[in-house]
Amino acid sequence: MGKRLMRLITVGAALAVTALPAYGEVGSVISSFRVDVYYPPEMTVGVYRGADYVYIVTYDYGENFYLIAYTPDGTKAGWTGLGYLPFGPGILPTGADHSVFGTGYVSIPFDTFGYLLTYSTSTGFLVESIEREPYFDEYAFIPGGRCIYVGLNHVVYRMTRAWSIVNSFAVEGILSAATEYFNGGHGQYIIVEGGYGSTAAAYIYTGAGSLVSTFPVMYSDKDATCGPGYPPSYGTTYWRFIKTAPDHGWCYQIDLGGATAVAPASLGKVKALFR
Repeated sequence: MGKRLMRLITVGAALAVTALPAYGEVGSVISSFRVDVYYPPEMTVGVYRGADYVYIVTYDYGENFYLIAYTPDGTKAGWTGLGYLPFGPGILPTGADHSVFGTGYVSIPFDTFGYLLTYSTSTGFLVESIEREPYFDEYAFIPGGRCIYVGLNHVVYRMTRAWSIVNSFAVEGILSAATEYFNGGHGQYIIVEGGYGSTAAAYIYTGAGSLVSTFPVMYSDKDATCGPGYPPSYGTTYWRFIKTAPDHGWCYQIDLGGATAVAPASLGKVKALFR
């Protein structure tokens, strides 16, 4: 993935489950479902949570680029082709997040050149392609928000929607996602993931760059997103994908403290996934 750094995830092997937050705490697993993907030839970039579906962002050796759609409960709902990789095999997608165009669109950054492409999630049509400085390969946006977040080499830039820099700050890892709600608070929050082994963690910063919280994570190489919880009573949640076998992986919904939990997930079920 060029200069793309490996990302992290909040769930992993059964031996590490006991180190994760307990159910009902920020960082705990709310739900999960299996996703069938293949490598080779299918490469999985990460996950995007839209208003209706959870999308797995993928491409293959034929340079075909597409979204696999699932309902939030894990029912496969089809796929949307995005055409060919627009820059060929040398400049690859590094994630996906909400678009300034609103519901029904997804914006995807590409490796270290400041490219950001926006597609319709229903038709796959490319609706915008831009290149911006400072160069970046990480991108996050809070739906309806006033600021865009981009990152490269452990630095996050907060930009206006007209792409003027508001501020920048060094972070402990790499930019993963952004949310309007975190642990009962309301504002601008970004999630950055960094560290290795027992030190791996998700770091939550304000848009101004102040660290407000952390929770433990496990290592992965897939981009994450924040989006509507399932069921909606959870508020905004953190959606992650991890490849666990050559032909499949798991999508996880992580609690951000947006609401009171109403239907406990089975910790035994989570452990059983990794036996």
